[in-house]
Amino acid sequence: MRQRLCRLLVGLLLLLGLGLGYAAWLSWTGVGIVCPFYTITGLKCPGCGVTHLCLALLRLDFEAAWQANPGLVVVLPFLGYFLLRWAIDYVRLGRPVFSKWEQVFIWMVVVFLLGWGIVRNIDPLW
Repeated sequence: MRQRLCRLLVGLLLLLGLGLGYAAWLSWTGVGIVCPFYTITGLKCPGCGVTHLCLALLRLDFEAAWQANPGLVVVLPFLGYFLLRWAIDYVRLGRPVFSKWEQVFIWMVVVFLLGWGIVRNIDPLW
């Protein structure tokens, strides 16, 4: 259990370091990762705007985060809950154990994001 906790913490620190490093790189150079889906199709994927969303959240600018990707802003609390549950189960049991309702809810989030990917390309206001 202790080994899994250490692995999880190292992974989180590495992810945090990469994220903050990427944010610093963007602020200094203005050069970021381009969405391959958007580049190929000209359509926004459900995740388009996630970089702007994260940078806005780092500044605690919730309006800018909403402007970047409202669909992800809606889903973020649920994703946070499931990631926390996954982390706790990983440390305690070595694998996630989601209840039936949680599994159904995860699929509902997936369907919502896929629907969001369609809706944001239909409505010109997005």
